[in-house]
Amino acid sequence: PPPTGAAPPTAEQLQALDETLLCGWSELKGGLACEGQATAERSSHECAAGRASKYYFALSKGAQLQWFDCCDAPTEGSCLQLVDAINLRELSAIQREHPDSSTDFSFKIALQDSRSVVVDPGSGATYQQWEEGLLTAMSLAS
Repeated sequence: PPPTGAAPPTAEQLQALDETLLCGWSELKGGLACEGQATAERSSHECAAGRASKYYFALSKGAQLQWFDCCDAPTEGSCLQLVDAINLRELSAIQREHPDSSTDFSFKIALQDSRSVVVDPGSGATYQQWEEGLLTAMSLAS
C-alpha cells in the first residue's frame, strides 16, 4: 500500500510495483460496498440504486486486495483514491455467482467473518487472470 500522507497513486505506479500481482479495472457489484462498510460515499449511493461501480483493483503478493476510485477520467495516468481493502488471509471461499453462464463471470470473495465482495471482471479472460492472481496471492501468503 502507498505510504500514509503520500500523493494518491496512479494506475501506472501501482502496475510498476514489484509487490503487485494483478491490477486493473473491474466492477464491484456487491458485498462490502453495499453493506455500508465502504469509505467512498459514491459507492454506497450506487449500490443503493442497484448499480455496479467500476474501480481500479490492485492485488498484492502480501494477499491484500485494494480498490481505488478514480480522481478524474479513467486512464493509466489517473490519480487514484483508496476506497477499501481486504486481507485475503481471511479468505474462506472464491465462488462464481453464475458458474454455468458464458457471459456473467461475476465472483464472490467470501471472508471468514462473513463479509464478502462481489467482483465482475467483465470477461472470461479477465476472470482467469483474477483466479490465477488470487491463487498466487494465497500461496505466497501461506
